[in-house]
Amino acid sequence: MERLIDIFLEDLRSHRRYSKHTLLSYRNDLTSYNSYISTTYGSIAITSHTRDYLRSWLTHLFSDGLKATTVSRKLSALKSFFRFCLEKGYLSSNPAAHLQPVKVPGRLPQVLQEKEMEKVLHREVDEWDYTSLRDHTIILMLYGTGMRVSELAALEVKDIHPVEHTVRVSGKGNKERLIPVERALAKVLVRYLASRQRFLSRQSIPGQPGWLFLSNKAKKPYTKMIYTIVHNYLQGITTQDKKSPHVLRHTFATHLLSHGADLNAIKELLGHASLSATQVYTHSSAAELKAIYKRAHPRGK
Repeated sequence: MERLIDIFLEDLRSHRRYSKHTLLSYRNDLTSYNSYISTTYGSIAITSHTRDYLRSWLTHLFSDGLKATTVSRKLSALKSFFRFCLEKGYLSSNPAAHLQPVKVPGRLPQVLQEKEMEKVLHREVDEWDYTSLRDHTIILMLYGTGMRVSELAALEVKDIHPVEHTVRVSGKGNKERLIPVERALAKVLVRYLASRQRFLSRQSIPGQPGWLFLSNKAKKPYTKMIYTIVHNYLQGITTQDKKSPHVLRHTFATHLLSHGADLNAIKELLGHASLSATQVYTHSSAAELKAIYKRAHPRGK
């Protein structure tokens, strides 16, 4: 089975262009399964693997205390592997074909309350310090547009139109969408662009980089940098576990819905392919309303 795992991963790398991180995750999951089967049942040819073996492994994972989301991910990797083996002729039947998916409890997206977001937005900023203004503008952009962190990192100066109050975003599948920008954010963008120009004039680098947001070395912003900026901003503001750019995306959508925005409009702003992905925010708003009711209504407690 080890040889087939190598062949499978090479196919994912060369033909499907999977990232190193994803390939490592697949390898760990498949090696974990193979080790369990070898230890529990001995050396067995892959053609002899049955659905009962897979069920036994899943039971073992749950008994080890793994969460349903983790077990579901591992099962997904195993299903992909066996499907590949069937397609390539290494198997005549797929033991994972009719295995029921692991039930993962639904989780509502974490969002910031409006009063928490006000604290974030009114944080003191040194407008003459490029890093300070850049970080503040990034927070405003994520909350003011709801874009993904990857979309923000890919923004170029030419995508920003402060006068028209719009920003052009290239989303999943290279699908472009135009997001309106509110007046206060447009003004901050104008000040940021001026600060960015001053910052670049002090750098001894050839040419002018086109990325809207730049690292302190005038390079394209990397995802971890943006995560760190957001985490530092939200630290001390909220007690939530998650303090990531996606929390601001969730907050953007939830606050729009709470103030009467149409669900289809929110779908377009977020760049969702289907309305079902956007509908999670209706549940989030309902949960928030219940919490408010419990706090405020005399009979709510």
